[in-house]
Amino acid sequence: MADARQAEFAADLCRLMVVCNFAWWAVENPFWRFFWQKWVPQCLMPGRQQLSGRVLDEESEKVLEVMKKKVQGRLGTGQSDGWKNITKTSLVASMMNVEYSPYLLNTYDMSALPKTADELLKIVISKIKYATEVLNVTVVAWCTDAGGDAAKMRRLLV
Repeated sequence: MADARQAEFAADLCRLMVVCNFAWWAVENPFWRFFWQKWVPQCLMPGRQQLSGRVLDEESEKVLEVMKKKVQGRLGTGQSDGWKNITKTSLVASMMNVEYSPYLLNTYDMSALPKTADELLKIVISKIKYATEVLNVTVVAWCTDAGGDAAKMRRLLV
């Protein structure tokens, strides 16, 4: 398989793994490899480190470049919220809305950090800085829920 075609296959496989929520180790499962070798013998199966490393990084960069083109020079609002997932991990996600389109900025695992207004403020300030300096978006507002830490964070943000 030509290098360009192999790179395209690895990128598509990476997207397939993410969209279907497959574990990275699946590509090294013997039956997985047997299946692909039997039905698509011309493809060279990348390993899990390659897929979850270099290939995923390249795909993330492509998504970021598309996002930058869509949002640069525009006005946006940010928002953040915290919750616990099914494994009781404390998470805080931040997103931005630019011209009626949402863009995920980041999701943080807060399990090892104090769940305080000061910690949330650090996250929000870093996301506002990212939006303004990297994405070239003018952030006009930041929204949170009405919880105590979020309310205090908003007062500190002002």
